[in-house]
Amino acid sequence: MSLPAWARTALSAAPDIYLLAAEKAGCAPKDCAVVEDALGGLAAAHAAGMPCVCVTTSFSAEVLRENGADYVCGDVGGVTEGIAFLSR
Repeated sequence: MSLPAWARTALSAAPDIYLLAAEKAGCAPKDCAVVEDALGGLAAAHAAGMPCVCVTTSFSAEVLRENGADYVCGDVGGVTEGIAFLSR
C-alpha cells in the first residue's frame, strides 16, 4: 500500500517540529533521527532531512518500507538497534 505523492503530502505533518528540535539540540538535521509509527510523521522526518526509524504499531513493515522508512522495527525495543544502524 504505497501512497501516491499527493496523499503523502496531504497526510504529512509539517517538518517544523523536527527542525525546531534539531535547532534546540544544536544539531544539523542530517545528524538527527526521528522515531515514528505514522506515515505523516515519516514524511515530515524526510522533509526535515532526517532519517526515520519506524515502529510497526500503526502500519505493517511492508507499508512503512514502501513509504521510505529508513529502518523498521516491530516494537520500541528495536529503536536503539535502528539508530545504531543509521549511524553506520
